[in-house]
Amino acid sequence: MSTRVHIPIQYLLWFAYTLPGLALFTCVGLSLVKDFEKSTRTHCNVFNFLPSISASIGDCEPQRYIWRLCFALDSIPRYLIAYMQLMRLLNRHHMGLTELYPFVQIGNSCLHFLELTFLLLLTFVSSNEIKWIHECSFIGFMICSLLHMLLTVLIDYFWPRTAHIMADSDLSRKEKYRQETKADRRTRFKERRRLKAESKLVGFRQSTHYIDSELTCDSIYYVDPQSPKLRKVHPYFFTWITHAKERWYNRTIADVFQYEFRRSILKQNFDDIIRNGLVRINGQCIDKDYIIQNGDKLEHYTHRHEVPVINQKINILINNDDYLVIDKPCSIPVHPCGKYRFNTVLAILHYEYQLSNLRTVHRLDRMTSGILIMAKSAAKARAIDFNADRTSANGVDKLYLCRVRGEFPYANQIVRVDQPIETFSFQLGLTRIGGNKQCQTLFRRVTVEELQQQKEQHGNYIFDLNSDNSEAIIDESLYKYADQDSTRTSLVLCRPLSGRMHQIRVHLQYLGFPIVNDPLYNAPHIWGSSNGQYAQYEHSNEYVVETFIKLHSCEYWLLNDVENEDEAMNSNGKRAIEEVQEQSTDDTKRVKTEECTATTASAAVTTINVNDDSAVKNYIKEHCFECLNRFREPTADQLVMFLHALQYKISDSVSFTSSLPDWVQI
Repeated sequence: MSTRVHIPIQYLLWFAYTLPGLALFTCVGLSLVKDFEKSTRTHCNVFNFLPSISASIGDCEPQRYIWRLCFALDSIPRYLIAYMQLMRLLNRHHMGLTELYPFVQIGNSCLHFLELTFLLLLTFVSSNEIKWIHECSFIGFMICSLLHMLLTVLIDYFWPRTAHIMADSDLSRKEKYRQETKADRRTRFKERRRLKAESKLVGFRQSTHYIDSELTCDSIYYVDPQSPKLRKVHPYFFTWITHAKERWYNRTIADVFQYEFRRSILKQNFDDIIRNGLVRINGQCIDKDYIIQNGDKLEHYTHRHEVPVINQKINILINNDDYLVIDKPCSIPVHPCGKYRFNTVLAILHYEYQLSNLRTVHRLDRMTSGILIMAKSAAKARAIDFNADRTSANGVDKLYLCRVRGEFPYANQIVRVDQPIETFSFQLGLTRIGGNKQCQTLFRRVTVEELQQQKEQHGNYIFDLNSDNSEAIIDESLYKYADQDSTRTSLVLCRPLSGRMHQIRVHLQYLGFPIVNDPLYNAPHIWGSSNGQYAQYEHSNEYVVETFIKLHSCEYWLLNDVENEDEAMNSNGKRAIEEVQEQSTDDTKRVKTEECTATTASAAVTTINVNDDSAVKNYIKEHCFECLNRFREPTADQLVMFLHALQYKISDSVSFTSSLPDWVQI
């Protein structure tokens, strides 16, 4: 099988222009050393200090053979360069005399070829050998050189270089890049990203060799007869894979796990994990003092237990060639994250409904139910922008329904909250009022009867059906959170005008009327007695984050020492808050790590064959913290939050509407 050799043009140019010079200096140098008298002799007996060039390359040996060999080798790239130059010039576009240009250019190149040929004859035939050939070659070389230079000047005059633009198919990559403007370059990059996105399969993908590609719905999910309202996943082996971040460079693997992944090794001895190959770098076993470098791939083998979700069928509202629209149940995240992989919307659609290659146009919080739109092509996904202002061409008009704590006081009025929101814990996804990211949400109190009437008369829901509704003025001296009757609730229709994380939930907390069963923003035992109303936060961000971490840790759900589940939850919750109060001024990460190290230091040393896959799996399962303990399962009521995505209006003719949730009748 033949292969084509590619030689960059700059290499040919360097070879063609440097070889004669090297040959000349070599010949003159040899003449100085070896044939000084012969090369410096003249007819008039005048003494020369330097050898004659013609004598050095024509009469002396072996200088003339060195010169002829080097010039013969030099002629090959010179002919190639002349041919490529001709092809390049013929492919140029020109402004005038279009028919004449090719003939002139070909004639000019013929003179160039004759010039090189006569020069070759001058080199190989000296005046001492065949004088008439040498003289004719010299005359031909001079004539062709002069005519070639003259035609080159005329070509540049009649066909200016500024008008010579090569055809796109013959431009080199560098020349194309130089000719492009920044706007053209930006457009080309966008088009490249678009084509790449359209060819990319998006949806639930398996990314670990421990998961069989032939998994079925029955082999993944199960329902426990003792808790039929929960969808559970069989525990499975899993490999967490990540690539080294820049902040990890030149740090030990132990240090990175201690401060970046401390929860994943909290109940295990890190020395045993490293010794038995559960943590590897680039597929190889390492010791705990290994220094992480750029390009390293970290792997952590675990036995994974997923959190149960509510066992509710996913209602498919629309399934056509462009979109898949579903009514998402509460407690199910949209895509794999944290302790959820198979208990996600994309995974359930993949294994239970055989729907894949879906592009998530937007996301809903795990605890939020309602409309979820997924596109089946990149073009349709780009046609909807959930983060755009609702007045833009591709914006979305969104309506949410929620049930809030207390009696919402602004009857027949629209409440506008335009407080900025900032995220202060990316790990937990906690936000609060603050920062400079402006966002707005409109609220209006409604009744079930009003919603049902709108649906019957108009076919959809309208936020402001009565144009006479005035906008309420928020009085921060009224409607205090602590003064509200916690047994009373209200239905509130929400219309977010922007798309910040937890925007509706945080703005309702700001008003003092949080969602009834919101586990994050209706928690006065964490936020303080005012529950963050009007952005009055009684505790620091660190205190709030650490308290939530303790309340949502696996220890909070332990049942080993207490038989009564409610008693276990209450005692664990109280202990978690007390621990945070005691440690609020300490370096919490360091304290927790030292406690973990102290409790595991006396663990028995176990060593297995790291190359035996079954031995590794058995060791992982035998030392799995969740397998060795009993945990309280959440009830179905704890997996429901009264926030529902009721309607998304894409345009005047396209809107998606879900049915009212069951809790509207409470």
